Amino acid sequence: MPEDVQAEQAISLAISGTGALIPLQEAKVKPGETVLVLGATGPLGQIALQVARQLGAGRVVGAGRSADALSILIDRGIADAVVQIGTGNDDAALSVAGPFEIVLDCVFGAPAQAAVRAMAAGGRMMSIGVGAGMHLTVSLAELVGKSVHGIGTGQRPVAERRAAFDRLIAWHREGKLSVSIRSFPLERIAEAWALLSDSSHGKVVLHVDQASRSHSNSIAQ
Repeated sequence: MPEDVQAEQAISLAISGTGALIPLQEAKVKPGETVLVLGATGPLGQIALQVARQLGAGRVVGAGRSADALSILIDRGIADAVVQIGTGNDDAALSVAGPFEIVLDCVFGAPAQAAVRAMAAGGRMMSIGVGAGMHLTVSLAELVGKSVHGIGTGQRPVAERRAAFDRLIAWHREGKLSVSIRSFPLERIAEAWALLSDSSHGKVVLHVDQASRSHSNSIAQ
């Protein structure tokens, strides 16, 4: 753990950050390309918007269901534009903000189907989550000249994940990357869980103090 980086930030970058960086590296972002992040209001999506910028994206667009959470992305300056999805016509909403050369897809399902149609020729979709559904249905005509990749990051070699983490930490030290954190002591775990279940739009961290650890140890013994 880097001693000069807040523990909550380091942990979030190690988990959500590597999950965002690895697929975007594999997408090979070219200077000036437009990147769409589906599921941008969660911690991984927030990091992905910032990572895409560092990798050379010319324009980053965040898509999500909560208008309030999307507005925060604009206020923080980590998205150039936002798209509210899940309101009835994702195709229309995404087409206005597109076309997109790269899509980092954290949700799959219907939003991803609409994003495929909004991709530019040569577009690459990197799918890493299935929160909106396990299946994607598009026609061959809609896929011509485009690609969809299912990316897993959890089983990557340790050296690859470590290199990704080190790159994220370097950006954080330079002030180019940060994570929205909501911290709770262990005794408020019910409140933290409720926030997480209701889509926290940030990383939820529980702190275990010495008293809590001693209590846990006594129970275990």
